[in-house]
Amino acid sequence: MENKIYDYLILGAGWGGVSLGALLAKEGKKVCVVEKNDRPCGYGYFKLGEYEFSPNALYIQGCREGWNVYEFIKELGLEKEITFNSLDEDGYDRLILPNFSFNLPIGIENITHKLSSEFPDEDEKIEKFFEIMVKLDDEMDFFEKAPTIMNVLRRPHKNLCTIRYGWMTLQGLFNHLKMSHNLQNAIMGTTLVTDYAPDKLSVLVASAEYIGYASCHYPAKGIGHMIKTVEKFAKENGVTFVYNTEITAISNTIDNSREIQTTSGTFRANKVISNLDPQITYKLLGKDAPRKYHYEYSPSAFLIFLGLTDRKKIMEAGFGKCNYYLTSTDDIHQAIKSMTDGLYDDFAIYIGTPSLVANEGEMSPTGKMGMQIIINGSFEKFNQMTPAEQEKEKERISNKMIDFISKKFNIDLNELVEEKEIWSPVDFSKKANRPYGNIYGRSFSPKTLIFNQLSQETEFDDIFLCGANATITGILGVINGSLILRDKLLKIESEK
Repeated sequence: MENKIYDYLILGAGWGGVSLGALLAKEGKKVCVVEKNDRPCGYGYFKLGEYEFSPNALYIQGCREGWNVYEFIKELGLEKEITFNSLDEDGYDRLILPNFSFNLPIGIENITHKLSSEFPDEDEKIEKFFEIMVKLDDEMDFFEKAPTIMNVLRRPHKNLCTIRYGWMTLQGLFNHLKMSHNLQNAIMGTTLVTDYAPDKLSVLVASAEYIGYASCHYPAKGIGHMIKTVEKFAKENGVTFVYNTEITAISNTIDNSREIQTTSGTFRANKVISNLDPQITYKLLGKDAPRKYHYEYSPSAFLIFLGLTDRKKIMEAGFGKCNYYLTSTDDIHQAIKSMTDGLYDDFAIYIGTPSLVANEGEMSPTGKMGMQIIINGSFEKFNQMTPAEQEKEKERISNKMIDFISKKFNIDLNELVEEKEIWSPVDFSKKANRPYGNIYGRSFSPKTLIFNQLSQETEFDDIFLCGANATITGILGVINGSLILRDKLLKIESEK
C-alpha cells in the first residue's frame, strides 16, 4: 500500500480522466490516474498493423479558436503541438438514401441557408427549427448541460424553450413543425451519427450536435497523438498514471480520505473522481445506485475497420475529408430497427475516413488509408451465439456492408483490403468495457436526459463524476465537463 495520499485519484484514463488530471496538475494538485488498459483512452484509438483507428471519434467539435477544445489545449500550452485539419466545409457529413441525398455544410447558418435553398416552400419551418435548437443550447449552457427537472423549474423564466420543447424527441419536433419527409431526412443527416432513430433521440442532444458543428475538425496527427500529448503534459506536471490495473473496490471515508483497492495495490486520496460508468462506480462502492443511475444505455455498435492499400483510387471514387451516411431504404426508422434487431434486411451505414483528414502518413502509411464502418448491432443476439457462430455472423454482416459500399461508389473495396478487423457488440463490450457494447454511455432519450440526468456531484462530498455520462457526449462535451469540474473543485478547496 502506498503511504502517499493524493489530492485526487481519478478512476479511468479516458478523455475525461486525462484532461481533468492535466488541468488539476497544472494547478499544483497531486493526482493519480488508474486505468485498466495499457494506454490512455483505452480503445478510443488503436493500431491495426500500420493503421490507426479511433472508433468513437470521426471528427471533433469545438476546435476553432474561442471554442473549448482549442482553449483547453491552449491553456496547457500545447496549441503548436496539437493542431487540427477541418473536414470539408461544404459537406462534412453526406447523406445518401436511395431517392434522396444531401451534403451538410459546416456551421448552423450554412446548414440553414442550404436547407432553405433545397426546400424553399418550408423556409419558415427550417428557420423555426434552428431557432429552437439555438435557444435550447443556450439554456443548456445555463445549467451546465444537466437539464434535470429541478434545474429547469428552479428558474422557469430562464428555461422557457426547454419547458416547451425539451421533453420532445427529434421526431416529435418534426411532427410539431409538420416537416416533409425529405426535409426530415436532410436534418437527420447530422444527428444520425448518434445511431439513434429520431423517435428515440432527445431534442436536447440534437441541439448540442447542431451548435457544435460550427467546428468539425480532426487532429492533424491523429487522435492517438492528441491524447498522448495531453498525457505527456500531465506526467511532466506530476500526474502518476498507473496502467494495466483494475479497480476492485472503493472504501468508505477513513481519516478524511478514501482507500481504493486495485489489482496493483491500495491507493489513498482526499477525493475520488470516477471516469467509469456511474453504475460501475456504485458497484465498487458496494452500494445500490440511486434511482437516477438506473438509466437505459445507448444502442449497441457493430464496427468494421479496414486498412486499404490505394489512397488515390479511393479518393477518386468519391471519398475525402467527409463522412458518409448510406442507407438501403428511404425509411431510416426501419433501417435502424432492422439493425437493432440483428436482421440487417435494411440498414444504415456510417463511414468515416479520418486518415484522409489527418496529415498523410500520420494514421496510415503514405499512399494508403483507413476506413471505419459503424452500424447498429444486437448485443443480445450475439451474446446468445457460440464463438464460431459469432465469427460466421460477423463475416456475413461485414461482407454485406462492404459489398453495398463498393456498389455505391463503383469500387471493389475487397481487392484493396490489407488489414481488416470486425467488432460485434460483444467484442466492443469486452474491449471498451461497455456493458452492452453501447456506442456511447447512457441513452439519449428524453426520459434519460430529463429524469435520469446525472451531474458531476454525487451524494458523497468526496466522490465526483467526469466523462460523457456526467455531461454531454463527444470529446467537446467531455473536455468542457473537465473544465467545469476543475473550477468546481478549486472553488470547494478555496471555501474550506
